[in-house]
Amino acid sequence: MKENLVVSKPRGEDQLSEDLIREELSRILESSLFAQSDRLGRFLRFTVETTLAGEAYVVKEYLIGTEVYERNSSYHPSEDSIVRSEARRLRSKLKEYYGSVGKYDPVHIYYRPGSYVSAFRPRPTPSPAIRSSLFPSESRCEMGHLGPLLGPRADDRPRMP
Repeated sequence: MKENLVVSKPRGEDQLSEDLIREELSRILESSLFAQSDRLGRFLRFTVETTLAGEAYVVKEYLIGTEVYERNSSYHPSEDSIVRSEARRLRSKLKEYYGSVGKYDPVHIYYRPGSYVSAFRPRPTPSPAIRSSLFPSESRCEMGHLGPLLGPRADDRPRMP
C-alpha cells in the first residue's frame, strides 16, 4: 500500500515552475562539468524528474541503484555503495557548477544531507550595478560575458617596480 507522504518544500520552492526547473536541468546536463559524466547526469535527471512527477517519496537508494545504475533485483545497498558514492560526487559537481558557470542561473538544484530527493530554490540575479562591482573585469570587456575567460586587461596587470 502506498503511503500518502507530504514532501515539504523549502520556502520559495513553489515559486518555481516545472519549466524553469527543467531548463535548469538542461543547462546543467549540457555544461562541460556534466557532459562527460553520463552516470551523474542520469542520477540527476532521474531524481529531478521523479520529484517533479510528485513521486519524491519513492526516491530511495535501492530504486536509484536499480533504475539509474542498472543493478539487478538482488542489489543490496548495504553491500554496494554505488549510490552513496555517486550522490557524494553529484553534490560536489553541483557545488562546483554553481560556483562557476552556473553562478547566475535562476534556479538552484540541490540535495539535502542524507536525502536523494532533489530540491529546488530560486536564486536572485544580481543587478548590473552590483555585478559590475563584484566582477569589474566583465564590465570593462566589450563582450562582458567573456571577461573572466579573457583575464585582466593589460592596464589592469600589476606593474613591476
